Amino acid sequence: MEPSDASKLPQPNNGEPPEPLPEHEPSPAGGGEGGNPSLWDVHAVVSVTVKNTGERSGQEVVQLYLSFPTDVPLAKRSDGYEGPSTVDFPDRVLRAFEKVEMQPGESKVVTFHLTRKDLSFWSTFHQNWVMPTEGRFTFHVGNSSRSLPLIAHL
Repeated sequence: MEPSDASKLPQPNNGEPPEPLPEHEPSPAGGGEGGNPSLWDVHAVVSVTVKNTGERSGQEVVQLYLSFPTDVPLAKRSDGYEGPSTVDFPDRVLRAFEKVEMQPGESKVVTFHLTRKDLSFWSTFHQNWVMPTEGRFTFHVGNSSRSLPLIAHL
């Protein structure tokens, strides 16, 4: 940065309080702290039974991954931009996990409550969370992203 460019930077107010920001309409995402309250509504419940088949007590981390439906359409832009027509999701995303401790031979039921936010993606076009309403969600459960033997669809 050249010394002459420093004059273009915001200057301190010499100890004066800063001017207040202008008023803006709230985001269409709405809601108070934490966002729109409906984001926390439960839309799916996934339960699995885990069993310690070993001879010692131990712990297991049960992980739930979600695959979004394919071919979720993107909103059309009014500026004529010709980008992709569908949302490009990762293969799967981690949405919940729980560590359980079990004695030898013990079984436990692990239940995950998935909210609207868990089943949604952030749309930069809408500036809001969007939950696909068509297509099929796939749930993968296991103890690692490389070991997901349980699969269910919604």
